[in-house]
Amino acid sequence: MKVRIRISAPKKPTVDRFFALAFLLTASAAEAQILTAEETVRLALGRPENATLLTSAVTAARGDLVDARARRNPVFSYEREGGDGFGGDGTENFYRLEQTVDLSGRRSLARRAAGARVAAAEHGLIDARAMLRAEVLTRFYDVLAAEAEQAVALAYAGHLADLEGAIAARERRGDASQYDLGRVRQETVRVPALRARAEAEAFAARQALATLIGREPADEASFDGDLLPPPAPPASALMARAENAPRLNALAAEAQASRYEMEAASRPMPDITLGAGIRTFDGPGGTAGVLFSASVPLPLFDRNQGGRMREAAEARRASARHALARERIAGDILVLANRSDALREAALAYDADARSSAAELARIARISYGAGEIGVMEAIDALRAAYEAERDLIKLQRDARAAFVALEELSPDARE
Repeated sequence: MKVRIRISAPKKPTVDRFFALAFLLTASAAEAQILTAEETVRLALGRPENATLLTSAVTAARGDLVDARARRNPVFSYEREGGDGFGGDGTENFYRLEQTVDLSGRRSLARRAAGARVAAAEHGLIDARAMLRAEVLTRFYDVLAAEAEQAVALAYAGHLADLEGAIAARERRGDASQYDLGRVRQETVRVPALRARAEAEAFAARQALATLIGREPADEASFDGDLLPPPAPPASALMARAENAPRLNALAAEAQASRYEMEAASRPMPDITLGAGIRTFDGPGGTAGVLFSASVPLPLFDRNQGGRMREAAEARRASARHALARERIAGDILVLANRSDALREAALAYDADARSSAAELARIARISYGAGEIGVMEAIDALRAAYEAERDLIKLQRDARAAFVALEELSPDARE
């Protein structure tokens, strides 16, 4: 169950509002399912539609392997010549059984190529699961960031309401002007727009996640996680893991399959068709005999030149794709690891310095204004700076997490 909490311009002290809000959120969480990042990933991977999309390529590749292993079917033929009803003196019957035989080894190479493509599909399945996991985590942390923005906007509204209450108290004492009250109310006018934007972004993030895990879990559950990522592993460890990345393994298997197909296309010997059968004669002095036949195409005009060129080009292309992907993944891993750690450190430093100081300055400004030590503009500026500092921190943490999720996708076990 999802509870939407709306707080109008409060007339209660901040502490009372905090405990009321905490009570409502606790009651809501008791009824809602709380999902962590990994639980959300399991929901997505467990959806039948996603499972079908992920495994269909492996099933198709295994079907191709079954076909490659199957022997060619023999061909049975029957012929009849002559006939008593047309002036002949008997009928000849021919019964033949023919089988095409591969003496060049192409069939064996085709089986190896099909097996390599099964391996490529299986590695591709692992890579596709990693890509889906990364997409789910991206949407999951989008939800966390959007809900954090909502909480910050709500807190900003409460701080402005407190300031308005302090101005009203000073006005009753006669040491504040109508201008002060009008100025803070003018700033308060921005709050509904800020909250509406935050709510719209949170709704959009949930809907994007719903397309991956299902409508009901996304609408009914609440999500729990840390927006700030852990430190990235050392670059050397990441590079070692990347050498065994499913994406590279899939490309390597594809390249191996292409090499098998290129070798098969280069085998010059054609297939031979062997036949055996019997001949019978129905008529005076009827006889029977044994038939043997052999046929082979003569490579006079078509010697599979085009096929050899095509398969050689495919093999070179597959090898080039693997080599380029290896270099690109290595470069991306270094960039993402650096970006994740740099943004993480920046977020930690910003939280310790700029955000903390802005929050403390806002607290001091509220107290100082209540004591008549500063003007309303200084107080509003301090509150606005604290609000912007909170939003900047959320963005830093979200960007660091995005880099870490992308790093996990490229380098297996990057999160360990």
